[in-house]
Parts: sequence; C-alpha cells; structure tokens
Amino acid sequence: MTALVFDTSCPAAVVGLVVDGAVQAERTLVSPKSHAERLAGLIEDVLAEAGAARTDLDEIVVGRGPGSFIGTRVALATAAGLSLATGAPLVGVCTVLAVAASEPGDGRVLALIDARKAEVYRRLVTWEAGAVRALDEARASSPSDAAAEAASCAAAIGATHLIQPPPTVRLVPRQGPNTIGLWRAARAPDARRGDVVLPNYCRAPDAKLPAGARPA
Repeated sequence: MTALVFDTSCPAAVVGLVVDGAVQAERTLVSPKSHAERLAGLIEDVLAEAGAARTDLDEIVVGRGPGSFIGTRVALATAAGLSLATGAPLVGVCTVLAVAASEPGDGRVLALIDARKAEVYRRLVTWEAGAVRALDEARASSPSDAAAEAASCAAAIGATHLIQPPPTVRLVPRQGPNTIGLWRAARAPDARRGDVVLPNYCRAPDAKLPAGARPA
C-alpha cells in the first residue's frame, strides 16, 4: 500500500510518502504564504526521493482542516486533481486528529492548533493498541476553555469506564501534523473516503459577501 499524504492547513506544511506503514520520504515547509506555489514541487520531490511514480499510488491522504482556510482549500483541490489524474482513492482526515497521531503515546491526548483570534482548534483523542480514535469533535475555543473541556470530557469518559481517578490529558501542541500522523489518521473511523472530500473549517470564514449578493 503506497500512500501520498499531505496537509497545508497549518503553519508547517507536510508532504510524505508512506509504503506499508513506513515513511519513505518527507518534506516540511514552515512558510504559509508559499504553500500553494510550492506544494506541487514538494510532491514531486517526495516521489523522486522514494523512487515512486504517480501511477504507484494506492491512495491520497489529505488534511481537510480545520486550519487556514486558504491552505485547506489548496490541499483539497490538489488532492482532488491528483486523485482524478491517477485513479488513486481520496482519503480526507481531520488535521487536528492527525496532529495528535503525530506523536507516539497511549491514553488520552489533547491536540491543539493555533486558530488565531485568541483561539485554538482542539480535539481530544485516545490511543488504543497503537491506533488513534477521536473522543469528541474538533472545535474552536479559547486555550483555557479547551483545557477545561478536555478535562471534563476525560473525567466523563473515565466515569463511564469506571476508571478512578479520571484519566489525565496530555497536551500535544504542534505547528502541524507529520507524515505518519496523517497516515494514522487515515486509519481512524472518522476518515472521509470518496470522490469528494469536504473541508472542515470549524468556524465561519472572515470574508463576507457584499450586501445583497448571493452565493454562486
């Protein structure tokens, strides 16, 4: 199984190639303003380093946000084009879940992505037998609310499973997911598979239509 994975919704963009669960090549780019113009080149670099061709791809895994609105759209549009050109199935994953999956661990993990406006995108996940599973939905909130929500959720889950004391929450702040995190997220139950993968913005865009205008 050969998977091309990438995400450009975070400050640190990542492109990687995974073969049978092992990372063969990876590129990162911490320059949000150049993600769109350099994504295609990074994909070619990764394929060349791994000695692979586009026709070798068995799936294309893409982060669908939340994160940068423009970055998310760039990644999804690129993934859709590659899927159409190669015939490789498309898999959309939650970027916050992929962040949590980027760091090995066990138990419950709270992943955070800077959402600007004094907010973070956050999601609580759990590691089970080396795989990650989401315990709630990704959402935007203040950093203090994120910690309180996660602690409350962890306590409720602990009570449900008769765990005393309630399980702890480990924070995982990153500038973006890595290759293996995206690949692991594609194995999670909430990965989206299909010809069309929609973005997950978590909040309304800043841009507004002029008064009286109608959406296209």
